[in-house]
Amino acid sequence: MSHSSRFIELRQLVFGLTPEETRYLGFLISDFHTDIIGELPLELLVLIVPQLELEDFARCLRVSKIWRRRFLSESVTLAYARCRWPAMDRYDFLATLSRFGWASYSFRQPLQDVDLELVSWDSKAHYKLDPAYHTGANDLPYDYTQYSMNPYTWDSFSKFYDSGKVAWHPCRCVVVVDDLRSKTRKVFTPPSGMMHGSVLELQSLGPRLVIGTIDRLLIAWDHVGNQAYEKLLPCRSLRCTTQGDRVAAVLYGGDVVVWSPGHALIRLDTSRLKPNVDISPSEARTWEACLDVFFDPRDSKSLYLASGHFLATDSGRMVHVTVHQFSGERHVASWSSEYQDPAGYVNQLQFEFPVPEPRIVMAEYEFDHSYIVFRRKISIGYPHLTTFDKKNRKFVDLEPRLLWPQRLKHSRPGMGAGIDLDFMVRFKPAGYEVVRSKLPLKHDHRSRSSNTD
Repeated sequence: MSHSSRFIELRQLVFGLTPEETRYLGFLISDFHTDIIGELPLELLVLIVPQLELEDFARCLRVSKIWRRRFLSESVTLAYARCRWPAMDRYDFLATLSRFGWASYSFRQPLQDVDLELVSWDSKAHYKLDPAYHTGANDLPYDYTQYSMNPYTWDSFSKFYDSGKVAWHPCRCVVVVDDLRSKTRKVFTPPSGMMHGSVLELQSLGPRLVIGTIDRLLIAWDHVGNQAYEKLLPCRSLRCTTQGDRVAAVLYGGDVVVWSPGHALIRLDTSRLKPNVDISPSEARTWEACLDVFFDPRDSKSLYLASGHFLATDSGRMVHVTVHQFSGERHVASWSSEYQDPAGYVNQLQFEFPVPEPRIVMAEYEFDHSYIVFRRKISIGYPHLTTFDKKNRKFVDLEPRLLWPQRLKHSRPGMGAGIDLDFMVRFKPAGYEVVRSKLPLKHDHRSRSSNTD
């Protein structure tokens, strides 16, 4: 039998073992005084390593020089990066791994042990105006120069963090975007001009666009290319989200539209996805209020439509959650699941007035996993309901404490904080706090390790 044939048979044997057989194999191998990982063929290693969590991958690099050389080899890191972050090349992955080691330590330390920077909502001089967009202080809108923030109403205005930038809405039709890397600021107004008597709602911030709405008018500011675009929607939007140059909006009535600047508006066919006629009006309103859209960073054509509602049954109240995948405007697949409401059943007959249905809120988690997290909104806290794995297309049982809570990206503005491998941001009454990574923000492709195969 050839050497390669033995490897093929070994691979088939290892991946066909039951859990009991795997434990017994580990017991047998423990009697061999050899480094199994160090001796494994790379063909097997590239199949095993992508199953590790990012923290476990980082720990393996500290076992020995042999393990480090093998785990950082070209074929293994490419396989891991393609499995976890298909859009990320190998050298971006190595930079991510190095920053993750710093972030997992620094961002979990007590705040008094890290360097904090407080950016006041009232300060107009903390960050300099971006010269690529502003010619000087004279081109700033009058409302921005005159506003003064009331710290007691800080939680009533919209604010977001994403990809090293903070967007917030201080007054009327003004949107501010602070670049934490360059410590510069851009102040945006609607391209059609300041609209007296109109109220702008800041809806979403992405790596490229910041989204606001004024009634039916959707405004997209390109905070990278310094452009602004407008689109009139069929009706007012409940909420928006953005990724790249795409914007998705959930409209009143449960319709969903997708738009890119310079292109036509695409309406998704959600008619057959809405709850059936047998549910009560309050359950239908819950479904519409909970409806949310999430893009897939691994596929520029895909997005997910998620929602949930409560069902009263003989055994108590159940939580019904659904996720629908679209490719373009075409519906691809659906997943659903039901759970017992952790808060229990509320008997409406016990109260003089109807008790409103509880809310289901969803958040996106894009870090060491790719999840849509469902939680139940109550007066204090957000108990975990379930989690949908976008990468593996299924609902999963997940211990919430395993997630970094600051990495949960909400479509609702200003909920708590934001964190990535470069910054941690916390929103406070006086302003927002910034903790900066002390590692390079960009990886130097010239510093390739000599340990690669």
